[in-house]
Amino acid sequence: MSRTALDLKVALRAVIRSRFVSMLAIVAFALGVAVTTAVFSIFNGVLLAPLPFPEPDRLVMVYDTQPACATCPASYPKYNDWRERNHPTISTASRSTSSASCRRRSRIDIFVPLQRKLDPATRGNHFLTTYARLKPGVTVECATAEMRALGHTLARSIRIFRSPRCARSSR
Repeated sequence: MSRTALDLKVALRAVIRSRFVSMLAIVAFALGVAVTTAVFSIFNGVLLAPLPFPEPDRLVMVYDTQPACATCPASYPKYNDWRERNHPTISTASRSTSSASCRRRSRIDIFVPLQRKLDPATRGNHFLTTYARLKPGVTVECATAEMRALGHTLARSIRIFRSPRCARSSR
């Protein structure tokens, strides 16, 4: 009999004699493999795998800057201004989350298009998380400069719209 076959025969006899210890060793080995697989899957999915979007390096988040908040979500009028007036640099998209309860048990995600009236009075209602895709050839620095310039233009037009002189003349 070969040396390997003899070793397997002795190992099999040891496993049969001490079944409890053998089962514990097998369970420990299986748990180790499962944990290692789970950790690698998470690591791979979060850090190594590319995002499921074309050109993910061109995706950015756009914030509304306020004196009290450096990274505020956008209001709907502000988002509309960004979308309408910033064609050369970025294309924007936005989302808002809210919850509703159903009387079912599996949780259901429902996507509903945003349907809002453009009301200047809602400019202070910041609830939209805004994303943008930089157009080809546009750097983040260039887009930031253009968005800041657009923000200053919008701030001036809002101040003119809300100035006391205009309010008195409309009475």
